[in-house]
Amino acid sequence: MSNSSKPRAWRLALGAAVAGLLAVAGFGAPALAAPGDFPGGFTEGSLTVHKFEEAGNTAQFRPDGTGNDTSTMTAMPGVGFTVRLVQGLDLTQSESWDILKRLQFTDATTATDPGAVAPQPSTYTLVDQATLTTDANGQAVFAGLPVGAYLVEETTPPPGALATAAPFFISIPFPYENDWLQNVHVYPKNSVTQLDKVAGDPDGQGLGSKVPWTITSKIPMLAAGEAFTNFTISDDLDPRLTYAPAATDSLLADGVAVPASAYTLSAAGSDPVVLSFTDPAGLVWLAANQGKTLSWTLTTQVVSNDGDGSIENNVLATINDNQFTTDTPGTSNWGALQILKHVAGDPTRTLSGAVFEVYETETGGTPIPVYVDAANPAQTQFTTGADGAVLIPGLNVGPTGSKVYYLREVVAPAGFVLLTNRLPVTVTTSGVATPVEFSVANTTDENGFLPNLPLTGGAGTVMLTVLGAGLLAAAGGAVALRRRRIATATGADARP
Repeated sequence: MSNSSKPRAWRLALGAAVAGLLAVAGFGAPALAAPGDFPGGFTEGSLTVHKFEEAGNTAQFRPDGTGNDTSTMTAMPGVGFTVRLVQGLDLTQSESWDILKRLQFTDATTATDPGAVAPQPSTYTLVDQATLTTDANGQAVFAGLPVGAYLVEETTPPPGALATAAPFFISIPFPYENDWLQNVHVYPKNSVTQLDKVAGDPDGQGLGSKVPWTITSKIPMLAAGEAFTNFTISDDLDPRLTYAPAATDSLLADGVAVPASAYTLSAAGSDPVVLSFTDPAGLVWLAANQGKTLSWTLTTQVVSNDGDGSIENNVLATINDNQFTTDTPGTSNWGALQILKHVAGDPTRTLSGAVFEVYETETGGTPIPVYVDAANPAQTQFTTGADGAVLIPGLNVGPTGSKVYYLREVVAPAGFVLLTNRLPVTVTTSGVATPVEFSVANTTDENGFLPNLPLTGGAGTVMLTVLGAGLLAAAGGAVALRRRRIATATGADARP
């Protein structure tokens, strides 16, 4: 059989299952493939490790080994790598890919699945397959690896390096560009290049809500003779954000709170927001916690929706005077909505004085407060002006960049019928300069300013009957009076 087998059209998100684990291997998220497409024609493959000096190169390398320009990079010979098989994973089963996504390196013999649910095991045994050192070209080729999942660890770091490459998991074969690679190439980088930032869910849906951001970074494993001199993470906030610490903010190392004596943190309102381990106590703590993952959650308030509505935020890490930034910034998406009010059938006849509220649901709930400016930090009602327009500057549209909201008219323009149903409107990522526009028409109140009288049934019918009887009686009296007058004039009998 050939070295690859084409997957079918349907796929599972295997990219998500391995992308994060392979970031340190020097290439980005792989293409998607599916366990149902898993090739059965070969039983083994190979892994080639390419090791070069870290030079701030952010280019992503192809795991098939083609098209990667390393001509300006310096090869690092003598770097040792050990490959270990993860026992108990069957790559023909989708559950194994989910586990591979969650696996964490514990030690030379164990990998841990923190998301395991009984009776699923929480630990997996690692079995050494081979240990090699890179040659003069900075390469180490592990041939004849049986099909399976592997842990790759840099067990002999280059002399004088700031940090070892972070251990990572890989599969043989490996899904890439709708195919399966039997022979995989990896380009591991030092762990300090692992710096990520993601936006959490806001605490509300309107502009002015608070958004948590989580920054993760590895504390590097230092080479022999190396020591920490500084470690800072700096978040230069987007102009649309202000730093607003919350009770949910935290700093964890492998899930455990970092002692407050180990770090300093900027005060509320600061920009940039800086987390620092430069004090002696912090440097001692770092040395004792090498290899752990820092997870820092900080909260900001969204106070503006200028630009395109997509608020991106990067961070900068400085470790022993080496600087690294996030490869992909965290993003929070917001959309502006402009309501256009007009007479039904004629969009040119705009209507002022219509008052709207916005809701998350078609019925029930409470109106969403939206930050307009410092004088109106939580506005819930929006009134159309002389041009018939009113702007709602920011509504959260989530990671997909699209969300349905519901408009309720609470006051209709004078002389027009109030809309009784909430109107659904799809808001997408957009800034106040280019909002989503939504037209709302009103019909004239046919009863003008008179009370609305029921046409049938109840007390209204009785009143109409009484009025009708009164009118008939008055008409009869008029006829009788006219007859008497005629009779008086002619001498005739005036009786009917």
